[in-house]
Amino acid sequence: MDISFSYEVSWDDYIDSQLTYDRNSNSVKANIKKTRIGLISFYIFLILILYHAVNGIGRIAVVLGLLLIGAVHISLVRKLLEIRVKRVSKKLIRETKSDKIIGKKKLKIKDEELLYVEKEKNTKVKVKDVKRILESGKNYYIYLDEVSAIILPKNLEGETDAQKEMIEYIKERMGGSPDERAV
Repeated sequence: MDISFSYEVSWDDYIDSQLTYDRNSNSVKANIKKTRIGLISFYIFLILILYHAVNGIGRIAVVLGLLLIGAVHISLVRKLLEIRVKRVSKKLIRETKSDKIIGKKKLKIKDEELLYVEKEKNTKVKVKDVKRILESGKNYYIYLDEVSAIILPKNLEGETDAQKEMIEYIKERMGGSPDERAV
């Protein structure tokens, strides 16, 4: 396969890559589970304390209120994490004012190798060394290691079939089991 794409990566693409990584990360999933268990414990403890502190109809109102607040809080843990990731990513972007992540990029595949051309550097990697591929609604993410990914936007005009073909080509040739490879 010999194909190349020239495109531009925006800050929104970078933030989307962070969110997509978190949605597919086993460690993030484990942290969300631990957070939910901790919140359940917290709300049960709070209900037990306030149950004895309040009498009569106030007791029922407090318990029902805490149950409702706790249920909503626990169910929104993932969404709250995503809001935090967006906020922290935007803060890092403002503080660093780095244009290394964003800007014009070129991705080329030829002779079983990927060549990723950026402003500051070029990265060359064998297709079989790609760790995994993730996909969001806006982008493909080709991971070269556990956290570093090449962002390939899906919305390149007229090139979506070629992009899909490239992604399938990489998936077929990369190392690891199918579970490790892709979403």
